[in-house]
Amino acid sequence: VTAVAMQGWTSDQVCELVTRCFPKFDASIFRDSGVNGEVILEATDDELIGDMGLNRLQVRRIRKEIQKSGYCTAGCSGPRGPSLGGATD
Repeated sequence: VTAVAMQGWTSDQVCELVTRCFPKFDASIFRDSGVNGEVILEATDDELIGDMGLNRLQVRRIRKEIQKSGYCTAGCSGPRGPSLGGATD
């Protein structure tokens, strides 16, 4: 998965990512809220925690999975893609 491809993910694909990380978590909230690739990349940690019901460790794990796909953490820029909003690592 490339960074550019992830930006075009559907909410179903985002649900698959969350489910892969946390099989027991009800990821349907991402689908029901219309969280697609672009939205999850721009979401802050506080939004993912408060609005989506994740805890800080879960957010960190999801951000690491996203980073593996070619995105970088907050504060970096360059050919790998835009920064992830709200990452505090």
